[in-house]
Amino acid sequence: MSRQTGRTRRVSELLQQELGPMVQQELRDPRLTWVSILAVDVAPDLQSARVRYSCMPGTEAAEAGDEVQESLDRAAGYLRGLLSRRLNLRNIPELRFVYDDALDHADRINWLLSSLNHGESNGE
Repeated sequence: MSRQTGRTRRVSELLQQELGPMVQQELRDPRLTWVSILAVDVAPDLQSARVRYSCMPGTEAAEAGDEVQESLDRAAGYLRGLLSRRLNLRNIPELRFVYDDALDHADRINWLLSSLNHGESNGE
């Protein structure tokens, strides 16, 4: 799923645009309102898609990471069905959700930078 053609890129972008609001609004788990779809990587044969997601740091979704993963895994078939009704694609790829810790790293870097700036302002 590393190299994308024009078609796979378009399908990836389309799936990302549709899945973001679906996960937050169509699913009943309240923790999923704090989930963001960061990227969708579609396989060259368009049969499968890796959906990279992240949880907002400091929320209940971030605290319950395994449960959020299970909810997304259980909802994959339902989301795929919604996509098939909304999109004009011959086949909807099989969805596989993968946690992406990019926001966690960014939050940690911001915390470190702010602690450095705080230390400098105190003359340390």
